[in-house]
Amino acid sequence: MKKNLKCLVTVFAAAALFFSCKTVEINMRGSYQLPVDYEEANSWRNGKIDPFVHAIIESPEFSGYRGRDPFEYIQLVGFHIKSNSKNDFERVKRAHDFVIDYLTFDVKSYRASVRGFFPKSPKQQDALSVVRTGIALGEGYVNLFKALCDAMDLQNEIVKGYARGVFFNPLAKKESITQKKGAHQWLIVQIDECWYIVDVFWDAGYVVGTKSLFFENKYSTEYLFVNPQQFVYTHFPYNMNQQLMEYLIQPEDFVQLPFQRPAYFEQVVQMIPNFIKEYEVPNSVLSMSYLLTEGIELDFLIYDKTGKKDLGKNQKFFEKKQTKRNSTQFYFNKKDSYILRIYYRASHYSGSEYIAECGLIVR
Repeated sequence: MKKNLKCLVTVFAAAALFFSCKTVEINMRGSYQLPVDYEEANSWRNGKIDPFVHAIIESPEFSGYRGRDPFEYIQLVGFHIKSNSKNDFERVKRAHDFVIDYLTFDVKSYRASVRGFFPKSPKQQDALSVVRTGIALGEGYVNLFKALCDAMDLQNEIVKGYARGVFFNPLAKKESITQKKGAHQWLIVQIDECWYIVDVFWDAGYVVGTKSLFFENKYSTEYLFVNPQQFVYTHFPYNMNQQLMEYLIQPEDFVQLPFQRPAYFEQVVQMIPNFIKEYEVPNSVLSMSYLLTEGIELDFLIYDKTGKKDLGKNQKFFEKKQTKRNSTQFYFNKKDSYILRIYYRASHYSGSEYIAECGLIVR
Protein backbone atom coordinates (compact mmCIF):
# COMPACT_ATOMS: atom_id res chain seq x y z
CA MET A 1 0.00 0.00 0.00
CA LYS A 2 1.12 3.51 -0.70
CA LYS A 3 2.51 5.42 2.29
CA ASN A 4 2.37 9.02 3.44
CA LEU A 5 -1.22 9.48 2.32
CA LYS A 6 -2.78 12.68 3.55
CA CYS A 7 -6.20 12.81 5.22
CA LEU A 8 -7.80 16.13 4.29
CA VAL A 9 -10.30 16.66 7.09
CA THR A 10 -8.89 18.70 9.97
CA VAL A 11 -11.20 17.18 12.56
CA PHE A 12 -9.08 14.03 12.32
CA ALA A 13 -5.74 15.73 13.01
CA ALA A 14 -3.75 13.19 15.00
CA ALA A 15 -1.66 13.91 18.07
CA ALA A 16 1.85 12.42 18.26
CA LEU A 17 1.94 8.90 19.69
CA PHE A 18 4.84 7.93 21.89
CA PHE A 19 4.05 4.29 22.69
CA SER A 20 3.40 1.16 20.67
CA CYS A 21 -0.32 1.65 21.26
CA LYS A 22 -2.44 4.63 22.23
CA THR A 23 -5.14 3.90 24.83
CA VAL A 24 -8.59 5.36 24.31
CA GLU A 25 -10.63 5.40 27.50
CA ILE A 26 -14.29 4.51 27.10
CA ASN A 27 -17.20 4.22 29.47
CA MET A 28 -18.82 0.88 28.62
CA ARG A 29 -16.13 -1.57 27.55
CA GLY A 30 -12.90 -0.54 29.29
CA SER A 31 -10.38 0.65 26.73
CA TYR A 32 -9.37 -0.04 23.13
CA GLN A 33 -5.71 0.32 22.24
CA LEU A 34 -4.77 1.79 18.90
CA PRO A 35 -1.63 1.08 16.85
CA VAL A 36 0.90 3.82 16.25
CA ASP A 37 0.56 3.30 12.51
CA TYR A 38 -0.89 0.78 10.09
CA GLU A 39 2.32 -0.10 8.24
CA GLU A 40 2.32 -3.78 9.21
CA ALA A 41 -1.44 -4.10 8.83
CA ASN A 42 -1.29 -2.50 5.37
CA SER A 43 1.21 -5.11 4.20
CA TRP A 44 -1.62 -7.67 4.36
CA ARG A 45 -3.99 -5.51 2.30
CA ASN A 46 -2.59 -6.83 -0.96
CA GLY A 47 -5.84 -7.39 -2.88
CA LYS A 48 -5.05 -11.09 -3.36
CA ILE A 49 -7.02 -13.99 -1.93
CA ASP A 50 -4.86 -16.56 -0.15
CA PRO A 51 -4.99 -19.92 -2.00
CA PHE A 52 -4.53 -21.61 1.38
CA VAL A 53 -8.20 -21.05 2.23
CA HIS A 54 -9.51 -22.45 -1.05
CA ALA A 55 -7.57 -25.62 -0.37
CA ILE A 56 -9.37 -25.90 2.98
CA ILE A 57 -12.78 -25.46 1.34
CA GLU A 58 -12.02 -28.14 -1.26
CA SER A 59 -10.48 -30.58 1.23
CA PRO A 60 -12.54 -33.76 1.80
CA GLU A 61 -10.91 -33.94 5.22
CA PHE A 62 -13.17 -31.10 6.38
CA SER A 63 -16.07 -30.93 3.94
CA GLY A 64 -18.00 -33.85 5.42
CA TYR A 65 -18.61 -31.85 8.58
CA ARG A 66 -20.44 -28.99 6.84
CA GLY A 67 -23.91 -30.46 6.91
CA ARG A 68 -23.45 -33.03 9.68
CA ASP A 69 -21.73 -30.83 12.28
CA PRO A 70 -21.12 -27.23 11.14
CA PHE A 71 -19.87 -26.22 14.59
CA GLU A 72 -17.12 -28.83 14.38
CA TYR A 73 -16.38 -27.68 10.82
CA ILE A 74 -15.78 -24.11 12.03
CA GLN A 75 -13.57 -25.38 14.85
CA LEU A 76 -11.49 -27.51 12.49
CA VAL A 77 -11.09 -24.69 9.95
CA GLY A 78 -10.14 -22.25 12.71
CA PHE A 79 -7.61 -24.67 14.19
CA HIS A 80 -6.09 -25.38 10.76
CA ILE A 81 -5.69 -21.67 10.00
CA LYS A 82 -4.30 -20.93 13.46
CA SER A 83 -1.78 -23.79 13.34
CA ASN A 84 -0.47 -22.98 9.87
CA SER A 85 -0.19 -19.17 10.02
CA LYS A 86 2.81 -17.21 11.18
CA ASN A 87 1.00 -14.50 13.15
CA ASP A 88 -2.43 -13.11 14.02
CA PHE A 89 -2.45 -10.74 11.03
CA GLU A 90 -2.19 -13.72 8.71
CA ARG A 91 -4.82 -15.62 10.71
CA VAL A 92 -7.33 -12.79 10.40
CA LYS A 93 -6.48 -12.32 6.71
CA ARG A 94 -7.09 -16.01 6.03
CA ALA A 95 -10.35 -16.05 8.02
CA HIS A 96 -11.44 -12.98 6.02
CA ASP A 97 -10.55 -14.74 2.76
CA PHE A 98 -12.21 -17.99 3.81
CA VAL A 99 -15.56 -16.30 4.48
CA ILE A 100 -15.51 -14.51 1.13
CA ASP A 101 -14.50 -17.64 -0.79
CA TYR A 102 -16.89 -19.96 1.04
CA LEU A 103 -20.08 -17.88 1.02
CA THR A 104 -22.28 -16.71 -1.82
CA PHE A 105 -24.49 -13.65 -1.34
CA ASP A 106 -28.17 -14.60 -1.02
CA VAL A 107 -29.59 -12.29 -3.68
CA LYS A 108 -33.05 -13.86 -3.58
CA SER A 109 -33.49 -13.30 0.16
CA TYR A 110 -32.07 -9.80 -0.12
CA ARG A 111 -34.55 -8.83 -2.82
CA ALA A 112 -37.42 -10.21 -0.75
CA SER A 113 -36.28 -8.36 2.39
CA VAL A 114 -36.06 -4.92 0.75
CA ARG A 115 -39.13 -5.00 -1.49
CA GLY A 116 -41.73 -2.33 -0.81
CA PHE A 117 -44.74 -4.61 -0.42
CA PHE A 118 -44.77 -7.46 2.10
CA PRO A 119 -41.02 -7.67 2.72
CA LYS A 120 -39.95 -11.12 3.82
CA SER A 121 -37.72 -11.78 6.81
CA PRO A 122 -34.40 -13.29 5.74
CA LYS A 123 -33.27 -16.80 6.58
CA GLN A 124 -31.26 -17.54 9.71
CA GLN A 125 -27.91 -15.77 9.54
CA ASP A 126 -26.05 -17.43 12.40
CA ALA A 127 -22.69 -18.98 11.60
CA LEU A 128 -23.95 -22.59 11.70
CA SER A 129 -26.82 -21.89 9.30
CA VAL A 130 -24.68 -20.16 6.69
CA VAL A 131 -22.07 -22.93 6.86
CA ARG A 132 -24.81 -25.45 6.05
CA THR A 133 -26.28 -23.49 3.15
CA GLY A 134 -23.19 -21.69 1.83
CA ILE A 135 -25.30 -18.56 1.22
CA ALA A 136 -25.66 -15.49 3.41
CA LEU A 137 -26.61 -11.86 3.72
CA GLY A 138 -24.19 -9.35 5.20
CA GLU A 139 -25.00 -10.41 8.76
CA GLY A 140 -24.14 -14.01 7.92
CA TYR A 141 -20.74 -13.00 6.54
CA VAL A 142 -19.94 -11.20 9.79
CA ASN A 143 -21.22 -14.04 12.01
CA LEU A 144 -19.10 -16.65 10.24
CA PHE A 145 -16.05 -14.38 10.38
CA LYS A 146 -16.58 -13.88 14.11
CA ALA A 147 -17.01 -17.62 14.67
CA LEU A 148 -13.66 -18.28 12.99
CA CYS A 149 -11.95 -15.60 15.08
CA ASP A 150 -13.49 -17.14 18.21
CA ALA A 151 -12.23 -20.57 17.14
CA MET A 152 -8.71 -19.10 16.89
CA ASP A 153 -9.03 -17.44 20.34
CA LEU A 154 -8.81 -13.95 18.86
CA GLN A 155 -10.55 -11.26 20.90
CA ASN A 156 -13.19 -9.59 18.75
CA GLU A 157 -16.48 -7.71 18.81
CA ILE A 158 -19.30 -7.27 16.34
CA VAL A 159 -19.97 -3.59 15.66
CA LYS A 160 -23.46 -2.48 14.71
CA GLY A 161 -23.85 0.80 12.93
CA TYR A 162 -24.83 2.78 9.87
CA ALA A 163 -23.15 2.45 6.49
CA ARG A 164 -23.44 4.55 3.34
CA GLY A 165 -23.97 2.02 0.63
CA VAL A 166 -26.17 1.39 -2.37
CA PHE A 167 -28.98 3.67 -1.18
CA PHE A 168 -26.82 6.69 -0.30
CA ASN A 169 -27.51 10.05 -1.94
CA PRO A 170 -25.43 13.03 -0.72
CA LEU A 171 -28.26 15.42 -1.61
CA ALA A 172 -30.82 13.69 0.59
CA LYS A 173 -32.23 16.34 2.90
CA LYS A 174 -32.01 14.25 6.03
CA GLU A 175 -29.49 11.50 6.69
CA SER A 176 -30.28 9.58 9.84
CA ILE A 177 -27.59 7.18 11.00
CA THR A 178 -30.27 4.99 12.55
CA GLN A 179 -32.37 4.52 9.42
CA LYS A 180 -33.12 0.89 8.75
CA LYS A 181 -31.81 0.80 5.21
CA GLY A 182 -28.35 1.87 6.42
CA ALA A 183 -28.08 -0.73 9.20
CA HIS A 184 -24.87 -2.71 8.91
CA GLN A 185 -22.41 -4.83 10.90
CA TRP A 186 -18.66 -5.31 10.88
CA LEU A 187 -15.97 -6.62 13.23
CA ILE A 188 -13.19 -5.20 15.33
CA VAL A 189 -10.45 -7.65 16.24
CA GLN A 190 -7.52 -7.45 18.63
CA ILE A 191 -3.99 -8.21 17.39
CA ASP A 192 -0.96 -7.67 19.62
CA GLU A 193 -3.20 -5.81 22.09
CA CYS A 194 -4.25 -3.27 19.45
CA TRP A 195 -7.65 -3.16 17.74
CA TYR A 196 -8.35 -3.20 14.00
CA ILE A 197 -11.44 -2.85 11.82
CA VAL A 198 -12.51 -5.48 9.30
CA ASP A 199 -15.64 -5.28 7.13
CA VAL A 200 -15.59 -8.69 5.49
CA PHE A 201 -18.89 -8.23 3.64
CA TRP A 202 -17.86 -4.99 1.91
CA ASP A 203 -14.72 -6.82 0.76
CA ALA A 204 -16.83 -9.56 -0.85
CA GLY A 205 -18.50 -7.32 -3.43
CA TYR A 206 -21.50 -5.03 -3.67
CA VAL A 207 -25.17 -4.84 -4.58
CA VAL A 208 -25.83 -3.38 -8.03
CA GLY A 209 -29.01 -1.93 -9.49
CA THR A 210 -32.19 -0.36 -8.20
CA LYS A 211 -35.11 -2.53 -9.32
CA SER A 212 -33.31 -5.60 -10.68
CA LEU A 213 -30.85 -6.07 -7.86
CA PHE A 214 -27.90 -8.40 -8.20
CA PHE A 215 -24.59 -8.91 -6.40
CA GLU A 216 -21.26 -8.14 -8.05
CA ASN A 217 -18.69 -10.55 -6.60
CA LYS A 218 -15.45 -8.63 -6.29
CA TYR A 219 -12.82 -9.73 -3.78
CA SER A 220 -10.96 -6.91 -2.05
CA THR A 221 -8.84 -6.14 0.99
CA GLU A 222 -9.88 -2.48 1.05
CA TYR A 223 -11.75 -2.95 4.34
CA LEU A 224 -9.26 -5.33 5.96
CA PHE A 225 -7.34 -3.62 8.80
CA VAL A 226 -8.61 -0.33 7.37
CA ASN A 227 -7.46 2.93 8.95
CA PRO A 228 -10.38 4.20 11.10
CA GLN A 229 -9.83 7.77 9.87
CA GLN A 230 -10.66 6.56 6.36
CA PHE A 231 -13.35 4.08 7.41
CA VAL A 232 -15.43 6.77 9.14
CA TYR A 233 -16.33 8.39 5.82
CA THR A 234 -18.63 5.43 5.10
CA HIS A 235 -19.31 3.72 8.46
CA PHE A 236 -20.56 5.10 11.77
CA PRO A 237 -20.94 2.74 14.78
CA TYR A 238 -23.92 3.17 17.07
CA ASN A 239 -21.45 2.76 19.96
CA MET A 240 -19.22 5.75 19.16
CA ASN A 241 -16.31 4.32 21.15
CA GLN A 242 -15.97 1.61 18.53
CA GLN A 243 -14.81 4.21 16.00
CA LEU A 244 -11.27 3.26 17.11
CA MET A 245 -10.04 6.82 16.68
CA GLU A 246 -8.23 9.00 19.16
CA TYR A 247 -10.61 11.88 18.51
CA LEU A 248 -14.18 10.62 18.20
CA ILE A 249 -16.53 12.43 15.85
CA GLN A 250 -20.18 13.14 16.58
CA PRO A 251 -23.16 12.07 14.43
CA GLU A 252 -23.67 15.67 13.31
CA ASP A 253 -20.07 15.72 12.03
CA PHE A 254 -20.42 12.38 10.23
CA VAL A 255 -23.45 13.50 8.23
CA GLN A 256 -21.42 16.42 6.81
CA LEU A 257 -18.73 14.15 5.37
CA PRO A 258 -18.73 13.21 1.67
CA PHE A 259 -18.73 9.59 0.56
CA GLN A 260 -15.06 8.62 0.21
CA ARG A 261 -13.86 5.05 0.18
CA PRO A 262 -10.50 4.06 1.69
CA ALA A 263 -9.30 3.68 -1.91
CA TYR A 264 -9.80 7.43 -2.34
CA PHE A 265 -7.21 8.19 0.34
CA GLU A 266 -4.86 5.58 -1.07
CA GLN A 267 -4.93 7.11 -4.56
CA VAL A 268 -5.52 10.82 -3.90
CA VAL A 269 -2.74 12.47 -1.90
CA GLN A 270 -4.31 15.93 -2.05
CA MET A 271 -7.51 17.41 -3.46
CA ILE A 272 -8.42 21.10 -3.65
CA PRO A 273 -11.11 22.00 -2.72
CA ASN A 274 -11.71 19.76 0.28
CA PHE A 275 -15.25 18.61 -0.39
CA ILE A 276 -18.02 18.25 2.15
CA LYS A 277 -21.20 16.29 1.50
CA GLU A 278 -22.92 19.29 -0.10
CA TYR A 279 -20.41 21.68 -1.67
CA GLU A 280 -21.57 25.09 -2.86
CA VAL A 281 -20.04 25.97 -6.22
CA PRO A 282 -19.09 29.69 -6.32
CA ASN A 283 -19.91 31.67 -9.48
CA SER A 284 -21.00 28.47 -11.26
CA VAL A 285 -17.36 27.39 -11.72
CA LEU A 286 -15.84 24.36 -10.04
CA SER A 287 -12.03 24.26 -10.23
CA MET A 288 -10.21 21.22 -8.91
CA SER A 289 -6.51 20.51 -8.59
CA TYR A 290 -5.13 17.29 -7.18
CA LEU A 291 -2.01 15.31 -6.44
CA LEU A 292 -2.20 11.57 -7.07
CA THR A 293 -0.13 8.51 -6.33
CA GLU A 294 2.13 7.46 -9.20
CA GLY A 295 0.46 5.89 -12.22
CA ILE A 296 -3.09 6.91 -11.26
CA GLU A 297 -5.56 9.06 -13.19
CA LEU A 298 -8.97 10.43 -12.15
CA ASP A 299 -12.24 10.68 -14.02
CA PHE A 300 -15.03 13.05 -12.92
CA LEU A 301 -18.67 12.49 -13.84
CA ILE A 302 -21.60 14.81 -13.15
CA TYR A 303 -25.05 13.32 -12.48
CA ASP A 304 -28.42 14.90 -11.85
CA LYS A 305 -29.70 15.32 -8.30
CA THR A 306 -31.21 11.82 -8.28
CA GLY A 307 -27.86 10.25 -9.13
CA LYS A 308 -29.43 8.25 -11.96
CA LYS A 309 -28.78 10.38 -15.04
CA ASP A 310 -25.27 11.02 -16.36
CA LEU A 311 -25.21 14.58 -17.71
CA GLY A 312 -21.82 14.34 -19.38
CA LYS A 313 -23.15 14.23 -22.95
CA ASN A 314 -25.40 17.28 -22.60
CA GLN A 315 -23.65 20.67 -22.63
CA LYS A 316 -26.91 22.29 -21.60
CA PHE A 317 -25.85 21.71 -18.00
CA PHE A 318 -22.07 22.17 -17.93
CA GLU A 319 -18.82 22.25 -19.89
CA LYS A 320 -15.73 20.39 -18.73
CA LYS A 321 -12.17 21.54 -19.36
CA GLN A 322 -8.93 19.74 -18.57
CA THR A 323 -6.58 22.68 -18.14
CA LYS A 324 -3.58 20.49 -17.30
CA ARG A 325 -2.90 16.93 -16.19
CA ASN A 326 -3.92 17.34 -12.53
CA SER A 327 -6.43 20.13 -12.88
CA THR A 328 -10.07 20.04 -14.03
CA GLN A 329 -12.72 22.75 -14.32
CA PHE A 330 -16.48 22.59 -14.73
CA TYR A 331 -18.43 25.61 -16.02
CA PHE A 332 -22.09 25.14 -15.13
CA ASN A 333 -24.64 26.61 -17.54
CA LYS A 334 -27.63 25.84 -15.35
CA LYS A 335 -27.99 26.56 -11.66
CA ASP A 336 -29.21 23.43 -9.95
CA SER A 337 -28.12 20.60 -7.65
CA TYR A 338 -25.81 17.91 -9.02
CA ILE A 339 -23.84 14.89 -7.86
CA LEU A 340 -20.11 14.67 -8.56
CA ARG A 341 -18.67 11.15 -8.72
CA ILE A 342 -14.95 10.48 -8.79
CA TYR A 343 -13.38 7.42 -10.41
CA TYR A 344 -9.77 6.32 -10.53
CA ARG A 345 -7.86 4.14 -12.95
CA ALA A 346 -4.30 3.07 -13.52
CA SER A 347 -2.76 4.96 -16.43
CA HIS A 348 -2.21 1.75 -18.42
CA TYR A 349 -5.70 0.36 -17.71
CA SER A 350 -8.88 1.36 -19.51
CA GLY A 351 -11.34 0.50 -16.70
CA SER A 352 -12.14 2.83 -13.82
CA GLU A 353 -13.46 2.37 -10.29
CA TYR A 354 -15.79 4.60 -8.30
CA ILE A 355 -14.19 5.93 -5.09
CA ALA A 356 -16.00 9.11 -3.97
CA GLU A 357 -19.00 11.35 -4.45
CA CYS A 358 -20.49 14.56 -3.09
CA GLY A 359 -23.34 16.92 -3.83
CA LEU A 360 -22.81 20.17 -5.74
CA ILE A 361 -25.06 23.16 -5.15
CA VAL A 362 -24.77 25.60 -8.05
CA ARG A 363 -26.54 28.86 -7.19
